[in-house]
Amino acid sequence: MDMTLALLSWPPVAVAAACLLILWRTRWRDYRLMSRLLDGQAPNDTDDEEDDEAYFAATHTAAGCFHPAPQVTVVVPCYNALPQLKENLPALLEQEGIAYEVVVIDEASADGTREWLDYYGGQQRRLRHTFVPPTARYVDRRKLAITLGVRAARAPWVIITQADCRPAYPTWLATMAEHFNHHTDVVLGYANYDEPVHRTEWRAAYERLHEHLRRYRGAMGAHGKGNGRAWGGDAANMAFRKEVFMAHQGFADFLTTACNEGDALTSTMATEGRTAVCCQIESAVWQTFPFTKSLHGMRLINRETLRHLAPSARRSLWREGAASASLYVLTIALAAHAVWAALTYSAAPERFATLFPIEIAAMACLVTALAWPVVALRRITHAMEQTPFSAGRVWLQAYLQPWRNMVEKVARYRHRRDFLRK
Repeated sequence: MDMTLALLSWPPVAVAAACLLILWRTRWRDYRLMSRLLDGQAPNDTDDEEDDEAYFAATHTAAGCFHPAPQVTVVVPCYNALPQLKENLPALLEQEGIAYEVVVIDEASADGTREWLDYYGGQQRRLRHTFVPPTARYVDRRKLAITLGVRAARAPWVIITQADCRPAYPTWLATMAEHFNHHTDVVLGYANYDEPVHRTEWRAAYERLHEHLRRYRGAMGAHGKGNGRAWGGDAANMAFRKEVFMAHQGFADFLTTACNEGDALTSTMATEGRTAVCCQIESAVWQTFPFTKSLHGMRLINRETLRHLAPSARRSLWREGAASASLYVLTIALAAHAVWAALTYSAAPERFATLFPIEIAAMACLVTALAWPVVALRRITHAMEQTPFSAGRVWLQAYLQPWRNMVEKVARYRHRRDFLRK
């Protein structure tokens, strides 16, 4: 009888253990990869130290100095964002340890941005600005603005950000530039929303962190060896070679589709093993939280963009789907075992001693499932100086995310014609 009970109790626990393994391979390993990147253990750069040191010396100067031939150009497109530009542009112009310039592109704003740039630009030697002609048609103005900024860049490396973004530290550019070498074409930085407070903001910050994790895994490869092919990046903080942008003709593959500019550029320019990841807090960028309606539109655009990216982008979505399915199966398996245990031990408490190893395995699965993602995310948010996610929020997001994804898929399909430029 005891042998029969033991055999009946093992299947739910075995299923739970298998689900934990799937969760590790599809989602939780990404947490470990970012932790290794934060600790400096992942192979982000080449081993050719002499070559890299020479390149670093050529692109860096003493703190506070400005070289007439900048080695990094910061491109900032903006549209009707004068208050954010006034608040964040000084931080962009106070970077230390590297020769750089800032190019602001006005997308035909109607809030006086161009007039203010004419005035403010005359006082800042690092600042230049240009504009998208008001008559520009049949092309997305944000894509055109970034293209104009890259063309106007005098430096071999370009970093794009947004008007509502501010660097976390004055070493932002210098830290990003540590990954500029002859063996890298694209550098993916970290950006997230600043100090989330409300439920909607917490969700957006959580989702953006997970987007970074999936992008970093694509760039670093499944085992974090740096030999992957990046499929996406965040347009608030990413760098690339100007010559690579020009060689691939920028947004040429996305002219007729509304898209996430960072994912589109990375998918176009990145090649296998030539993408670095820079996610230290010194290189982070914080962005003002957008309006909820704008956030919903951004989610739909991101989902539409994934349909046009490399196959690795779609594989990342399949991994997320497998992780979500495994989470639900894990929950059902542990719940089934709990019901079985309650019925068994209430009828014969002495059987607990016989089935003690099984209960230990079930408890280990439960504790691992509950604790691992919370602890890993807390470590990441602590290293990035972000407000940590509570355990309840982490699990609520994990359970609700697949259903939200389905809602977004339906919404994207309903608005599919809106993503095509007439």
